[in-house]
Amino acid sequence: MDDALIEIEYRPRPTADRPFLGLTVLVVEDSRYASEAVRLMCLRSGARIRRADCIGSAERHLHVYRPTIAIVDLGLPDGSGLDLITRMDAMRPRVPVLLGTSGADRAMAQAAVMKAGGDGFLAKPIESLAQFQNAIMSHLPAEICARMPRPVDDGAIEPDLIAFREDHPCHRPFSAGGAAAGLSQAVLAGCRPQCARHGAGGASHPYRRTSGHG
Repeated sequence: MDDALIEIEYRPRPTADRPFLGLTVLVVEDSRYASEAVRLMCLRSGARIRRADCIGSAERHLHVYRPTIAIVDLGLPDGSGLDLITRMDAMRPRVPVLLGTSGADRAMAQAAVMKAGGDGFLAKPIESLAQFQNAIMSHLPAEICARMPRPVDDGAIEPDLIAFREDHPCHRPFSAGGAAAGLSQAVLAGCRPQCARHGAGGASHPYRRTSGHG
C-alpha cells in the first residue's frame, strides 16, 4: 500500500470542533508573540504545532518530516521567507498547504507569496480562530480534511503578554535581501503604529480587535 495512503488511514479523523485533528502545522516565525497566537489556534483546532524561528531551523525540520501545513513569515532573521516558500514549493513531496504571513501591505505581500509558489496568505494580526481555520481549510485537499458543518468561534485570540514584552517588534531584525526586499519598508512602517500603542502600558496589542488596525 502507498505510504501516503497508510498515513491518511491511521491519521486521527477530524471532528466538527477540531477540524485539524491529526495534522501538523510548521510555523516559521521569529516572533514569540505571533507564534504563541498561532499555537493557541492550532491547539483549539486539534493540530500539532512545530515552530522554527529562522530559515535554517525550518530546513532542519523539513529534512526530518513534511508538515501538512506550513505558515512562513516573510521577514526572518536569516533571510527572506519568500525564498523559503519558493524552495518548499519545489520539494517533493510538497507540503500540502503553504501559506505566507506578514503585517505588511496585504495586497503587495499576498501577490509576492503567490508569485513565490505559496497557496495563500494570512494577514497579521490573525484576529480570530474562525479566520485562521477558514484560511487553511480553503486550501486543504478533501482527502486530508473532509468538509463538514462545524461551530464557528469568532472570538479574539489572546496570547500571553509576557511573550510580547520579550519580543518587541521594532527590535527584531528584518532581512531586506532576496525576494523580500520590496517588503522591508512596508513591514517597518506597519510596525510603528504598534510601537506607539504599546509604548503606553501595553493596554492594546496586535491580536486584540481594535478599530482601524490592519
